[in-house]
Amino acid sequence: MSRFGKLSDNTRSTFSARFSRTVESVFESIKNWYANVLTAGLHHKTAVLLTALVLLIGSIALIPAGFIGFAFTPEVDRGEFMVTLDMNPQVTVYQNNQVTMQVEKIINLKT
Repeated sequence: MSRFGKLSDNTRSTFSARFSRTVESVFESIKNWYANVLTAGLHHKTAVLLTALVLLIGSIALIPAGFIGFAFTPEVDRGEFMVTLDMNPQVTVYQNNQVTMQVEKIINLKT
């Protein structure tokens, strides 16, 4: 009864006392179930280990089977591409602009 209500409050029939008793009852049930699961797991260590290995291998096998995708970054097609032009360092800004406009014309003809 240490979770939600004081012991003196839980003996009354108020809503908060009933709620506190219900919550404590549910908590005790979960705690007992968990203790039983842990006890069973400790008595069957090999079965627990084999189950964990089968689940691990099965989850990894989902990737090549195609059930789940695998990517560090999502593949996004924004309809863009980049063109890099390497020019002589002595090229002026005007010459650079002229070459860039020629490349833009070629790209616009291809698309």
